[in-house]
Amino acid sequence: MASQYDTREYSRKVMYDGNAAYDLAAPQFQDWEESQEKQQQPVPRPAKKPQSYYSISLFSIFGFAAVVVMMVMLLMTYVSYTAAAAGTVELRSQVEELTEEQRKLTIQYEEAFDINEVEAYATTKLGMDKPADNQITNIDTHAEDRAVVVNNDDDSAGGLSNLISSIVEYFK
Repeated sequence: MASQYDTREYSRKVMYDGNAAYDLAAPQFQDWEESQEKQQQPVPRPAKKPQSYYSISLFSIFGFAAVVVMMVMLLMTYVSYTAAAAGTVELRSQVEELTEEQRKLTIQYEEAFDINEVEAYATTKLGMDKPADNQITNIDTHAEDRAVVVNNDDDSAGGLSNLISSIVEYFK
């Protein structure tokens, strides 16, 4: 019995499935049938285009060059830093050596000038005496760390006596 049915009628029934009135005119049926045939035919694939190569932009080249220059500058600063650190260590060792030498020379200098020997030499060979208490005068000035000539007002009162005493001291 299935052979008795026309495939067109069966396909129309399937197409409408009883929801629409049957149209006996074939143009709609033929359109549907043709569209089914077109869907089943293999679609030719387009030929593969040759793969295009990517180009490098000028901006990326300059950026890469800038990064390389900065890396070289960083390496140069590290080199100069290590050289400065090595120089600092060398200078510290020299300072330590010079400090030790200064200490030794100070000790030698202090040993070379014995105050007792210098005083004995001054009194015996040079004929010097220690100053008397009346010869020592303390002067208070307001100028610190400077040499200031101070006029003594006492000299004007006893000018003749000071002159005679200085002449007597000169000829002694």
